[in-house]
Amino acid sequence: MTTFEMDFGTSRFEMIQSENTYRGTGNKCIQIHCREIGQQFWEPFGRLTVNVEGVKLQSNEILVKNWSENEGWAEAVARKLGYIKTTRYVRTGFVEAFIWEKV
Repeated sequence: MTTFEMDFGTSRFEMIQSENTYRGTGNKCIQIHCREIGQQFWEPFGRLTVNVEGVKLQSNEILVKNWSENEGWAEAVARKLGYIKTTRYVRTGFVEAFIWEKV
């Protein structure tokens, strides 16, 4: 698990990343939890990644969900975790999920 801090509005949060795999594809699933600095309990913040059936990624790659409720934070978190955005993407519905690669 990776822990890092980020500012959202006027508050500073401690963020923690947990990693698992999606059933079917085996691709990485990254979930983010947060707590305000100085607080004891963690709460769910969001899922950084998305799973697209039939798409198999390399072990150092993720599909970042940067639309809907993830808009505005997903790309910043992916960079904090050491990923870089590639020019490759997968169409999923009306949006494109870009492939990010661990540096």
